[in-house]
Amino acid sequence: MSKPKKAKNITKLTAPNLTNQPRLDTIVTNERPLLSIFNSTGGTPPRKYIFQIDTTFDSKALIEYRVPESPKVTSKRIEKGDELTDNTIYCWRVKAIDATGHCSSWGTELGSITPRFKVDLRYNKRFMNLVRIPIKNIVSTGRGKENLTNLGGYEDVTTQWAGYKDRKVHHIQLDLGTQRKICGVWLLCDREKMDGRIKDFIWEYGKNESKSKNGDDWTAIKETQIRNSNGFRWVQDFAPIKSRHFRLNIAGWHGSTPRINEIELFGPGTPPVPKVPNGGYALVVGNEHDGTEYGDHTPIVSAIEKSGLKVVVMPYYEICPRVIKALDHPPVAIILSGFSRWYETLPMFEFNGEYEIIRQEKEIPVLGICGGFQLFVMAYGYTFAHDMGRKFFTYSVKDLMGKDAPSPIRIVKDDPIFDGMPNPFYAIKFQGWEIAALNSRYETLAVSDCIEVIKRKGRMVYGTQFHPERDKPFNMGRILLLNFLRMALDRSQRNVS
Repeated sequence: MSKPKKAKNITKLTAPNLTNQPRLDTIVTNERPLLSIFNSTGGTPPRKYIFQIDTTFDSKALIEYRVPESPKVTSKRIEKGDELTDNTIYCWRVKAIDATGHCSSWGTELGSITPRFKVDLRYNKRFMNLVRIPIKNIVSTGRGKENLTNLGGYEDVTTQWAGYKDRKVHHIQLDLGTQRKICGVWLLCDREKMDGRIKDFIWEYGKNESKSKNGDDWTAIKETQIRNSNGFRWVQDFAPIKSRHFRLNIAGWHGSTPRINEIELFGPGTPPVPKVPNGGYALVVGNEHDGTEYGDHTPIVSAIEKSGLKVVVMPYYEICPRVIKALDHPPVAIILSGFSRWYETLPMFEFNGEYEIIRQEKEIPVLGICGGFQLFVMAYGYTFAHDMGRKFFTYSVKDLMGKDAPSPIRIVKDDPIFDGMPNPFYAIKFQGWEIAALNSRYETLAVSDCIEVIKRKGRMVYGTQFHPERDKPFNMGRILLLNFLRMALDRSQRNVS
């Protein structure tokens, strides 16, 4: 007589993680956003998910979808006919159902917060004519003031200013060195935990320079009053105020002491037009948060210069169609670099000028690399790229082996950009995000575990998820960059003749 089979150990069905796209208080720029979650665990597979979107979850306008699970990340785009209303704040939630009908609880943001976002269809449409205002000195009731103006990559996002314990109120006083007009503030706290996020605060400015320097004569900027917040980032706009001194007055926070990752000030203005060299050159848009290509490393610049072209680098927060038109003569090509920070730790409106170029440029060839590639779809809807739930780092041949290695890249549509390249091929990747919804203006040219190469139909506009600029022997993507530069030069010479 055979022994009875032991029942499989079924673990509890967990709620999905709603910290993908859109994050808490994201400004959504498409009326049909893509909502993405990190999958549940446990239960009896296969799992599916119930997505609900509404302003209150009890209105007649509630939207509900049932969505089969996809590997690691499950997404659902708002369907045609269910378009969201402009200038409206929505909440959304998701729960899992396993094959036996068991349900998880509703997934939440960190701190058991129901996620929310605002629809603003004009938010990313044009360059906002704002410039960054440098901060000369900081005085605060805390430690780590140098971290507030770190504008670097991944590592700098983890550094923080922290207030001293046992204080009921904290101040961060900013000295601009001279009187400057300010009309906006970007403020970032920790995206990964509630502890330390500020919840009650207001910005103030000094009317009298000498008095405010000594801690007196502060005037509140009423538009910046925030009470009982649970968010981790704020973009606050107000009528321009001219002063040398501005102060953040913090009256409440989550946890034992307030913590802030970054502060940026913005004022009205137009960016400078760079000087360009005689002859052909490429314009590289530096998409790192400090406006560089990759900090002190310049692989894109180096790769282009090896081809014989000169290079001009511009920060992403200064580029816009007006600047391109004002150049002494146009570049042979525009190349958008990647970047190493999470999108939710960036003031996304600073990409608006770049979005305009992506949408409008017809004459100058454009190549987007990695993060610059993902901006191609974000120009039409911020949520159309998302965290893919895994990371790829292929910087050596060893990284191409093993169960976690990426698949080779397959060319699925012939194009001159691939001349001389094998099919399939490998390339260098530093990737945690992917294009998740491709605009109909683009076509896919190559794929692996995700979309790898796209092209704008009818234009010399390409994007690559991998890094064709990196000089490694196995990186066959280098040929793609050389092909792009050759094609761009040929086009430029035809236009001159």
